[in-house]
Amino acid sequence: MKNFLRRIFVCFCVFIFGCSSVNLYSASGPEKTFDNEFLKGEMLLKSGEIAEAVSIFTDLAERTGDAYIYLKVANIYRRSDDYAKAMEVLKRGVSNKNTSQKHRLYYEMSKISYEIFQDFENAEIYVKKALNEARKTEYLELLAEIYQDSNDFASAVSIYNELIKRQDEGKYFLQRGKLYLYLNLNVKAIDDFKRAVEIENNTEAALLLADIYIKRGEKEQAIRYLEIAQDSHPGLILPELKLAELYQNSGRLEEALDNYESVLAQVDGERKVYVLKQMGNIYLRLGEYSSAIDTLKKAYEINNDDTQSLFYIAVAYEALEDWDSAAKYYKRTLEVRSDYTEAKKRLAYVYLQKKEFNSALEILSTISEVYRDIDFYRLKAGVLEERGSIQEAIETVNDGLKENPNSTSLLINKAFLLEKAGDYEETVKILKRILENEPDNPAALNFLAYLYAENDVNLDEALNLVTRALNQDSENPAYLDTKAWILYKKGEFEKAMVLQKKALNQAPEDKELREHMEAILKALEIEKSVDEFIKN
Repeated sequence: MKNFLRRIFVCFCVFIFGCSSVNLYSASGPEKTFDNEFLKGEMLLKSGEIAEAVSIFTDLAERTGDAYIYLKVANIYRRSDDYAKAMEVLKRGVSNKNTSQKHRLYYEMSKISYEIFQDFENAEIYVKKALNEARKTEYLELLAEIYQDSNDFASAVSIYNELIKRQDEGKYFLQRGKLYLYLNLNVKAIDDFKRAVEIENNTEAALLLADIYIKRGEKEQAIRYLEIAQDSHPGLILPELKLAELYQNSGRLEEALDNYESVLAQVDGERKVYVLKQMGNIYLRLGEYSSAIDTLKKAYEINNDDTQSLFYIAVAYEALEDWDSAAKYYKRTLEVRSDYTEAKKRLAYVYLQKKEFNSALEILSTISEVYRDIDFYRLKAGVLEERGSIQEAIETVNDGLKENPNSTSLLINKAFLLEKAGDYEETVKILKRILENEPDNPAALNFLAYLYAENDVNLDEALNLVTRALNQDSENPAYLDTKAWILYKKGEFEKAMVLQKKALNQAPEDKELREHMEAILKALEIEKSVDEFIKN
């Protein structure tokens, strides 16, 4: 009997796989079964007919609410680097009331948001929704990583506490120990690192302990843990490399550079690219932009497809205000990865500096609506403003506020634009709205104070507002200028002169600051130019 059934099954398989895709579809007739449709989709996928396969799988997912099918479609898009489409599919899946196991879709949405878009806020939201349905270990691990990268170390510790209760794994003690270091809980960090070494001879934990003991001057203990690291990975340069990374992460940049330099001659290939990129990153943080460019170009010579090297070369040129070179490398970045949103925004900013407004708007128009964040709207509004299209700039900011109604930065942008358009009342209204929600926002305090001064109203209140801004940033030349201008309006010219000179010492070329100083000097009947006065 069993042999007979096996023969029937073999014959059925031969029949199915012997049919063409067209015959298979027609054979299903009006009643398209799940198995037939799924099999057809798989065959189309294998033959490279992606669009047709996606259409079939999407229809199956919508009809059945099968999370596996939604994930399959999303992964097809991910393999072609179309992450926006992948997210659309996953969102449709969680919106489908028939979908079971939505936690799997939320988890995938979180991973894309976190790993691809670096959107920590939404990544946290999605993974928490996944955890509400299923408290899986991998979901907890992802949430801990998101918290850590968001610098919410206390919340990350609480997640590792839960993971450790589930299972004593060295990697969890290692990660929690690093978080304790960030929180300056060194005793707890040492205990966790030692536990990670005890459980699995964790190399990184041993290196961290060695670094702690080096800082303490306890050389014997440091040597002990470095030897553990070396025994775990004989012949590798990992201990020295990890020390370099530790120095880098703790802000000891010069020491990190020394360690990377000593490692550089011992590595090649992708590891050499990695070391060069870390060195380039350090030079950027130190403000040594030419050294950053030289170092990152060496990484790029090894790997011409490395978008990080290209992107940060462009960033360094931008910092040097070499706009042509910055544009060149942002364009190269986009040639390698056409969906790199941050590179598009940076390129638009460079075009703005070059006064190539149409080019800036053109590159911004290629950014998918999915990735149009606050910075996008601010940048586009800035381009339109510089082009003289104030009303279009205001409309752009309004578009951004529809998506982000409580964004302080967009509201301040709108206030600047309205003030430039001459709408004093609406500008004041927006600034007061910001200060209702954020009473100590220094930019809004200063702006409102300056607005009052320019219009010769509420000068006492204006003086109070700008003083509160200066309490937070006492050397800010814009705030100093505002206070000096209010004092000038109140007839307190001597006090105004002292503050204005302090402001100009920090921003000597600022046109508005110079004009204000000229007015103050004239009021004091001082017959000196601004430059002559500053020198004294």
